[in-house]
Amino acid sequence: MAFYFSNLILQTAQRENDELKTTGGGNNQKPQFVLTGKELEQHITFLSGRLKDLEVDWEIYENNNFSKPIEVKIVDKAKAKSHQKRIIDLFSSDFSFSQIGMENDNSLILKIKNKAQLDKIDKEIRESENSDVVVSAIKDIGEYTPKFESADNNSDYKVFFLDFNDKSENENSKKYIEEELAKNDINFKNATYGSSDILVLNNLSLDKLTITRKLPIKSITPVKKVSDFFRLDDLNQNLFSKLDSLQYDDSVNYPVVGVLDNGIEINKYTRNWVVRGVACPYSDQQLSCEHGTFIASVLIYGDLLNNTHDFDIQGCKIVDCPVVPNFAINEIELVNNIKNAVRSNPDVKVWNLSVSIVDPIEENGFSSFAKELDKIQEDDAVLIIKSAGNDGNNVAVDSQPEKINQGGDSLRALTVGAINKDSDKERGNC
Repeated sequence: MAFYFSNLILQTAQRENDELKTTGGGNNQKPQFVLTGKELEQHITFLSGRLKDLEVDWEIYENNNFSKPIEVKIVDKAKAKSHQKRIIDLFSSDFSFSQIGMENDNSLILKIKNKAQLDKIDKEIRESENSDVVVSAIKDIGEYTPKFESADNNSDYKVFFLDFNDKSENENSKKYIEEELAKNDINFKNATYGSSDILVLNNLSLDKLTITRKLPIKSITPVKKVSDFFRLDDLNQNLFSKLDSLQYDDSVNYPVVGVLDNGIEINKYTRNWVVRGVACPYSDQQLSCEHGTFIASVLIYGDLLNNTHDFDIQGCKIVDCPVVPNFAINEIELVNNIKNAVRSNPDVKVWNLSVSIVDPIEENGFSSFAKELDKIQEDDAVLIIKSAGNDGNNVAVDSQPEKINQGGDSLRALTVGAINKDSDKERGNC
């Protein structure tokens, strides 16, 4: 993971494609995982057989002019960049870099252009005197299987494409996928998920879903729902019932925060502090504003509401960019709303996002929502302050805590979760 500063904001580079710009060091001694003797011979025979298995359905790729995606699994002790580079070099042809992604630290997604390249790899594994290190580093070789997730009933699914790092191959693979979907009477439409072109498969049944697992795609997962905000109508009234409004002072250099929420009500407490940002996709009648107004009140009146002295400056200039209307939307619309809001308001560098996807984060990967939040922050040099979730009751006391919601797994975002700061005192723990 790489850290760098841009516009005074700490940012991180999520590792999905590893360009290997820094090669690992080491000495001339061979790593401890290197096999020898009969064990090495047996493993060479095993990998050669696995390469032979990849010859199945080769005509699909040759006839449609795109590479065959494969997955190479790496042994735990060979995750260093120097060992990964040897593997990638082995699978790269004379004019093409083979890596097109990573599933995790133990798995590379590579592409094979044709059977001749496959035969060359097999020969290198079997006959090279110096292949012991790279052979020992490889745990298994097989066809790439798309990330697959099913829903209980007929649902809409989103399909992400593999990036072959070649415009022609990307176009050819997409054409083949669409032809196969049409051939199997699967309804689909082209869409965008932030910066990515995707397909949305409409009302897909489980039997039709099985067909898609054989397609050269990166992933197919249900289109997720956006989580509901917990109700704040009474809370907002109580917040301001005993509060004097702060007066906005044009001469003060207030911090500026963009709020990506369900809108902010302009009243005597928020007037002059809040301005509507550019590119709001909804009318005022389509916004409920309860939750967004609560977020704005905390930003402007945080010290007064909490009886604290945490702020150097009382008050905060807020750019209101509603991304959630008063009717249900899915993650695709949410992601595109967020991207358009950030892109259309380039002077705002810090954003609050208290919206999540219903599902919890994954065990061994990042959600599509989190990846797109990372991409937005990287492309637009902004920092998103992201809520860990949106369930006011999801607090574990003397029990196993639940996972945070998808979106909270963004690497570049500052993910925060909050409980009553005096809760330990109230329970007598301190």
